[in-house]
Amino acid sequence: MSTRYSTPDQPDIPPFMVWNLDLNEDGTTPHDKSFIRIPSAPNQSCAIRFRILIGSTASIDATLHTNYPLDGSDYQRTKFHAKRFNFNNQTEQICEFRIEQPGPYQYYLSYKSIDDDDDDKCDAIASAND
Repeated sequence: MSTRYSTPDQPDIPPFMVWNLDLNEDGTTPHDKSFIRIPSAPNQSCAIRFRILIGSTASIDATLHTNYPLDGSDYQRTKFHAKRFNFNNQTEQICEFRIEQPGPYQYYLSYKSIDDDDDDKCDAIASAND
């Protein structure tokens, strides 16, 4: 006879949430949005995952630059931190990080362009407690 164990429900602890942001071919935000709000409950851990399809223009040597303090330092609006995209599977690259501090943040992507167009796109993300 086999015994099944399950993790007891913990209603006081909100689940960890991962917000996926699928980027356009050129690394911009879908639907021409320049601001994305990430809702979260009080004391809820969350992360954001940027996804680029392999073969898109922005997937060549892609790096995310954000003024979110990835290294745990104090927030500085003009200081951007770089984080490289990694292969997730055979169809996409991802760049993800936990959001520990609510607030408005900016990001942009840099990548090697086959057209020699070095226009980096800058968009904003925000995390706020509801």
